[in-house]
Amino acid sequence: MTSSGPIERLVEDGLVDEVVQRVKTGKEAEVFVVRKGAEFFAAKVYKERDERNFKNNVGYLEGRLLKSSRDTRAVEKRTAYGVRVAEESWMHSEHDALQTMVRAGVRVPKPELFYEGVLLMELILGADGHPAPRLSDVPLSREEALKLHREVVSMIVRMLCADLIHGDLSPFNVLLAWDGPTIIDLPQVVKAAHNRQAEAFLVRDVKNATEFFARFAPELKVRLDDGYAIWRKYMRRELTPDFFPEPGRAPRPAGPLPQRNHRPGGPKSSGPRPSGERVGPQGRQGSRPPQTPRAPRAPRPQPVAAAPHASGGTPGGQPSRFHPRHRHRG
Repeated sequence: MTSSGPIERLVEDGLVDEVVQRVKTGKEAEVFVVRKGAEFFAAKVYKERDERNFKNNVGYLEGRLLKSSRDTRAVEKRTAYGVRVAEESWMHSEHDALQTMVRAGVRVPKPELFYEGVLLMELILGADGHPAPRLSDVPLSREEALKLHREVVSMIVRMLCADLIHGDLSPFNVLLAWDGPTIIDLPQVVKAAHNRQAEAFLVRDVKNATEFFARFAPELKVRLDDGYAIWRKYMRRELTPDFFPEPGRAPRPAGPLPQRNHRPGGPKSSGPRPSGERVGPQGRQGSRPPQTPRAPRAPRPQPVAAAPHASGGTPGGQPSRFHPRHRHRG
């Protein structure tokens, strides 16, 4: 078979013995099945930026730790050097995120290594022992949809407990593996505590997943806004890996949340009030309770100069050639 340069280098440098087949061509990468000895792996080859359909990654990069302040400035200014740094961060982030999620108990492919623009990782198999199908390609019963919805949302919660958000979750990047749904495609992963759009990314991930499962189980439509309930728990530092929102109880957003440079669980903004309006014990326009007079404060010394602040297929098919039996993913 004809294969791309990076995938050929895996064979030339002795990291794998054979490139078996291409299994996926996506908007950002191609995925191949490769063999090393008696084991099979998935090799993800990232496309060059001008070949990707998914190029608008600036919002996802916010909050990622780079090697130096020079690299950070170059990425922000989008210099030629900054573009190269951003590309390296884009590709390495998936390997790092997979390691973190495996430790957090999220069902994802186990990463093996990252080499010359290729991510080598566990090959996810379906119930028939062949490469697992995407969730979008599998018809579901109502009961299956309800069960899988809970599993996927629970994995989103576990990711957030590890301070990570997928950012582009859909039925196209969830595989239906033999042991349950498995999340893939994570180069755009978001650092929840350091990205100002983190809430929007999380809410969208939950809504995308729920809308898909609601096609088979319409009662799930009341859960489209569950992402808000999950985010509130996170902001209050009350989120635990076993949390699952109550149906139809997701709080609607009541205006902008505090900026993400605030620590989760910090003071909340009450929003602007009409001019002259006061809040008393009986609600708005109430009278204030009597207060003990306070001693006047001494004036604070003023700084001489203020520096500007920079913020930063189907069971029963043919026997699989990829694996004689399923391995347990612990």
